[in-house]
Amino acid sequence: MFRRLLVGNVSKSITSAAAVVGLMSLVSRALGLLRDRVLAGEFGADAVLDTYYAAFRLPDLVFNLLVVGALSAGFIPIFTEMLHRDGADHAAAWRLVNNVLHTVALASVLAGLALFAFVAPITRLLTPGFSPEELRQTADLTRVMLLSPMLLGVSAVLGGVLQSMKQFFVFSLSPILYNVGIIAGALFLVPQFGIRGLAWGVVLGAGLHLLIQLPALLAAGFRYGWVLDLGNAQ
Repeated sequence: MFRRLLVGNVSKSITSAAAVVGLMSLVSRALGLLRDRVLAGEFGADAVLDTYYAAFRLPDLVFNLLVVGALSAGFIPIFTEMLHRDGADHAAAWRLVNNVLHTVALASVLAGLALFAFVAPITRLLTPGFSPEELRQTADLTRVMLLSPMLLGVSAVLGGVLQSMKQFFVFSLSPILYNVGIIAGALFLVPQFGIRGLAWGVVLGAGLHLLIQLPALLAAGFRYGWVLDLGNAQ
């Protein structure tokens, strides 16, 4: 039954889609509260949490600048139109998906590498008042978390595809698993890796955010292929 939910759950109406997204949003928020409770229980009011939250700034900036606006304004409407117009060429629609996947991944990697090289001075600008040790710790966590925008960027493309195909259940599971990854990092990785385990928990959550969508995408007809055409008009 769970497999059927993952690969065949298509919302038939706006009402059912809204119900699915709303329910999963509540679950995600509840897990978010649990995540914050776990972090507080592990670290209390320690400055460690300040460095952890500060380390999110650069990865979030990369994700929001490179992915969120471009996908909502460009990719999703174009893909939806290609998929549902009369005489739709599904092969061309899937080529577009592969092209956007590679473009997002490449842009995220290049931005991540550029920021990785200058994490320390950027951290000093973003966190005035931090001690030298807190700056070092924030920069260290940021370097690990810069892996997450690439995973979340690719996942956002897949999520756009699932939304276009009205598969909202799987799409809505992604943020839940993202929180699960962070909680797992706090509970199981921190004892092994120290504070860096929190950053690896973020990366784990981003990986789960991506992986949960793959079965539904493959069942919908997606097949991976190498396409990278930055001049593609569609």
